[in-house]
Amino acid sequence: MAKYAHIQSGMVYRVLDLDSPPPPQKAAYILPYVEDKPAFDARHQRLVGPVEVIEQAQVVRRWSVEAIPHAEMADRVAQERERRLATGFAYDFGDVRGVHQIGTTEQDMAGWDEVTFVAKAASNAGAPGMEIAIVTDTGPVTVTALEWQSILLAAGAARQPIWAASFAIQKLDPIPADYADNARWP
Repeated sequence: MAKYAHIQSGMVYRVLDLDSPPPPQKAAYILPYVEDKPAFDARHQRLVGPVEVIEQAQVVRRWSVEAIPHAEMADRVAQERERRLATGFAYDFGDVRGVHQIGTTEQDMAGWDEVTFVAKAASNAGAPGMEIAIVTDTGPVTVTALEWQSILLAAGAARQPIWAASFAIQKLDPIPADYADNARWP
C-alpha cells in the first residue's frame, strides 16, 4: 500500500492508502504522498512541522530541524544537575561503622534539615557528642552532632563541584549536545 494525496483547490484534502495509483479525476488530483523527516539529534535539536508542500509530481510532508533554545537547554542541564546531586556520596566513618552511602534525594535532603537542626542545637547547647540516629542508603547508623558536621563538609566536597560544572555548562553558547556526558561533570 502506498500513500496518495487527494488535492482539491490547491490544498491537500485528504491522504489515502491505496494499493495502486487511481485513475485521473476531473475535479481533483491524486499525487504520491511522501514524508521527508530529516535525522536530528534530540539532545540539542527538535523537529519542526510538518508542512505539506505540493510539488509537480508529488506531495511532500516535510519537517525541518531547529536547535533547542538556550534557555531550554539550560533547563536540561539543571535537570541533569539534579539527577547527579540525588545520587549521593560515600562517607567513611573511619571506624567499625565503615563506609556508608549517604542519600541525597529530595526526600533525603528534607531529613538532612532535621538532623542538621538537632546537631546544631546540640552543639550550641555544649553537647557535640550527643548521638543522633540516622538511616543512610547503607542502613541505620548513629552519629554525633560533631560527626554530622563532618558529613556536611563531605557533602559539600561531593556536591559543590556538580553545581559548579552545571553553571559552567549553562554559560556555554551553544550548550553542547553532550552536556550530560560524564566528561563534563566531576
